[in-house]
Amino acid sequence: RALALCPASRIARVVASLPPELRPLEVVQKAGEGFFVPALWWHATCNEGPTLGVGSQHHVFDLDFRRAADEHGDSAFVLYHYACEIHKKDPPGAAALFGAALRREPLNYYYLINQLRFFLNLVWPPKPTLDTIHSLLVAVDQGLDPLRQMLVLRFAVPSIVDFVEWHMGHDRLLKYSREACHAVLEAVLRLTTPFLPGGARSRLSIACGQAPLPLAVCSVCWRRPARPTGRGGDDLGAQVLLLRLLRSEAG
Repeated sequence: RALALCPASRIARVVASLPPELRPLEVVQKAGEGFFVPALWWHATCNEGPTLGVGSQHHVFDLDFRRAADEHGDSAFVLYHYACEIHKKDPPGAAALFGAALRREPLNYYYLINQLRFFLNLVWPPKPTLDTIHSLLVAVDQGLDPLRQMLVLRFAVPSIVDFVEWHMGHDRLLKYSREACHAVLEAVLRLTTPFLPGGARSRLSIACGQAPLPLAVCSVCWRRPARPTGRGGDDLGAQVLLLRLLRSEAG
C-alpha cells in the first residue's frame, strides 16, 4: 500500500520506512552496465540525475499464458493477461482469473478498471457488475490520496456512466442505474465539493429515492437554489448529464 502510485520523489523515503522483509530489491546501475529484469517481475526506475539509457523487452503477448498460469499461478500479471486472452471463449473462467489477480494485487487500479470494462463488454449480469463498481470505488477511496483518486476516477467514470445509461431505460434494471449513479456521484462530489461555490458548506439533496442531486450554496448569499423537480428517470438523466459534464471538465 505504501508504494502504490508513489511519486518518484518519495520512493526512497517510503522504501526506507518499510520493514526489511517488505522492501523491494534495489540496484544502482552505473555507466556502461547492463541489467536484466526476469519475466513477470514488477520493477521501477528512478534516475538519480541526468540519464541516457537504452532498453528493450520481450513482448508479453508472445508468451503462452496458459502455460505461464500453470507455472506461475501466484502472478497477478499472468492471471490478468490469461483472463484477457480467454475472455471471449470462456467468460466465467476469465472472470475467475480477474478476481484471482485482484486478490493478489488489490491496489492495481489498472486491473480494477479493466475488470469493469470486461463485464461491460460481455454485458455481464448487472448485480456482479454493480458489485465491481462498488469495489473499485472503495479501493480508490481507501487506497489513494485525493489527487490520485481524481486521476483514477478520470478513467473509471466513463465506464460507470455507460453502465448507468444502459440500464436506466428498463424499469426492472433502473435500481442498478440509480445505485451506481449514487455511488459514483458521491465519490466525485467528495473530491470536488471544496471547489464548488460555498466549498465545504455545499451539501447533497436526496431526490427520488436514493439518487443524489448536488445543490451548491451561493458563495455570496449562502442560500441554496430551489430544489429540482421531475420524475425519477428525469432526475437520473440529469445526474448522468452532470457526470458527463464533470468528465468533460476533467479532460
